[in-house]
Amino acid sequence: MGSDNTKPGSEGAGKPDGNSKLEGSDNAFHASLLSPDFLKESQQELAKVVWPTRQQLFSESVAILLMVVVAATLVYLLDALFGWLATRLFAV
Repeated sequence: MGSDNTKPGSEGAGKPDGNSKLEGSDNAFHASLLSPDFLKESQQELAKVVWPTRQQLFSESVAILLMVVVAATLVYLLDALFGWLATRLFAV
């Protein structure tokens, strides 16, 4: 236990020991963004995406909005019900 550097107050506590795989990964990430192939490969990947038609986008957006309205209404009604019950039960 004498070589444990994670104890509070020990020298080097909370610091990587230099053997971490993540050390230098930030530099590798920035280097990959600056590589000449990055934009080309990104464009190729975006070309593989199946984009929705305008009609699909509209109908799915409407469905999501309706579900949000239904969920919000349900939460409001449950809140009103529990509020009414609380006033009935705890009325002095």
